[in-house]
Amino acid sequence: MPLRRKSYRRFKDLVSVEQIKSTATPAADGHIDKSDPSNWEEITTAYANIIPQTSREFWQFRGLRTDMTHAIEVRYLENIKNLTTENRLKFGSRYFNVTGVFDMNEEHRVLVITAKEAT
Repeated sequence: MPLRRKSYRRFKDLVSVEQIKSTATPAADGHIDKSDPSNWEEITTAYANIIPQTSREFWQFRGLRTDMTHAIEVRYLENIKNLTTENRLKFGSRYFNVTGVFDMNEEHRVLVITAKEAT
């Protein structure tokens, strides 16, 4: 019986991986404003699959808020495998804050980045 090759996903979404600039200046309270786009720099780009996982709506500060989580699959790359919660991904005009990264099946082929969409 011939061996069958594993079929791998096609990655269709081009995402930018970003980190806080080392030259970012802290605000008066000592924290860096993560909502300011000028405090971020791109470290690499990669093709990915963005897969919605959970969604919820809740009331906070007199308004309705939405909370969405995603699994973002990318090919295993050395410069992406060490992402932390201090990184984010940009897809078009959408931003995803990294909550975790793991190597699918420990095969060094696909990384799954869990992320929360910034609103």
